[in-house]
Amino acid sequence: MSIKIKQQTELRTLPVLALRGLVLFPGMILQFDAGRKKSILALSEAMENDQTILLVAQKDLEENDPSMDQLYKVGVIAKIKQILQHTEDGVRLFAEGMQRAEIRETVAETPFLKA
Repeated sequence: MSIKIKQQTELRTLPVLALRGLVLFPGMILQFDAGRKKSILALSEAMENDQTILLVAQKDLEENDPSMDQLYKVGVIAKIKQILQHTEDGVRLFAEGMQRAEIRETVAETPFLKA
């Protein structure tokens, strides 16, 4: 018996948040801290719209300001469940992985990453 799985292809533009040392999969809920300026701006953009953001792991964990070239091309579209002010400059957030996504085109690198 064979099953044909239909692959959903939908092009969207989303703010991108680079994850350092973390990976989120669809169906997982992840709690983590974000403190980089680009990350906070990307989260603000996501919260103003539909609370979705693209979470992508960065290749070099030591890089503090990664560009799109320094991120993996496959990540997860996540729904932001909750954001808490954690420190003066940072937040703690809860996000749920919704579906896998591939970065096709960089839309912006400043003031935050968008693809």
